[in-house]
Amino acid sequence: MDRDQLRMLRRLHPRIDVVMAQFSGATWFPFAYSFPEHEQVPAAERKKVNSMRRWTR
Repeated sequence: MDRDQLRMLRRLHPRIDVVMAQFSGATWFPFAYSFPEHEQVPAAERKKVNSMRRWTR
């Protein structure tokens, strides 16, 4: 989406309550790598958070 599209969207819908978008964070990360078991859940959480940050940008 370019800036003109974003401006038009904000003009037409100044308050957006819900955004529905296709998103898949499903990957083999971190389980396809050699992470120690105690690090797998934190690594997966970081992956999810980073994926959502990329989407919101």
